[in-house]
Amino acid sequence: IYPRIGMGKNITSNISQGGGISPIVPFLQSNFGGEWKKIKGKLELLCRTFPNRFESLYNYNLDALGIDLGIDSKGNIGLFEVNTYPGQQFFYAEDAEVRVAYYRYLLQLK
Repeated sequence: IYPRIGMGKNITSNISQGGGISPIVPFLQSNFGGEWKKIKGKLELLCRTFPNRFESLYNYNLDALGIDLGIDSKGNIGLFEVNTYPGQQFFYAEDAEVRVAYYRYLLQLK
């Protein structure tokens, strides 16, 4: 989970157009104060449960999703879009660790 941050009054956060990224904990702490852990927990729960529910809409398995979410000033989470592959290019080391763990999991299923 990593936030992409829009610049100015833009709701979207295209990095190529001046948006930025941040690690999740400092972002939540600076924007939501004492509520940051609660919001992080909601995000983590959503990330654990949403993929299976989304995949159930298809007649085939999906191997990865990019889930674009928004968080309003009250900490409510909304869905922008779901992509069939996460467009990750900023946290290479963290992403590699997760991918390797997932590939090991897939090997155990065979």
